[in-house]
This record gives sequence, structure tokens and C-alpha cells, in this order.
Amino acid sequence: MSDPGSPDDEWMDARVEAYLDGRLPADERSRFEQHLEASAHWRQQVHLAERIQDELNRWPEPDSPPSLLQGVRQAIESNLDATRQRRDSEPCA
Repeated sequence: MSDPGSPDDEWMDARVEAYLDGRLPADERSRFEQHLEASAHWRQQVHLAERIQDELNRWPEPDSPPSLLQGVRQAIESNLDATRQRRDSEPCA
């Protein structure tokens, strides 16, 4: 396993949710899965993230107008995308 806080760990951390949601491009999915095979730490992290997603998916959908929910989801996704882009474009120390 790489050192905590390494560029590989940061790369993996930024992609766990997309991996679980099936949103990683094929090349990134392959790289991600190679890291999983080599790292018990990342297998545990993905397992934990799966459990969290499962629990959150058990919560009932709030009774809100669909437009409100759509706006909130879009804002969250936009914020996450911007964060990931900044993280991926930062030079490695």
C-alpha cells in the first residue's frame, strides 16, 4: 500500500463513489480495480462506502417537489466535480 496521503490514495479517494455508482470510465475503473487487488486498505474503504450507501438508500425519499431535489442533486454533483478537477489538476508534492 502507498503511504497515507500519497497521490495514489488521493486519486482513489476521489473515485470511490463514482466506482460504486458505475460512473468511472473503463480506463479509470481498471486502474481503480488494480489498486483494490493490491490493497487491503482500499478494499476495506470500498466495503465501508458500500455499507454507507446501502444504509442511506434505505432512508425514505423526502416529500419535496421534484424540482427542489433535482436542484440540490445538481448543486452537489457540480461541487463534487469542481473539487475533483481541482484535486486532479494540483501538482503532486
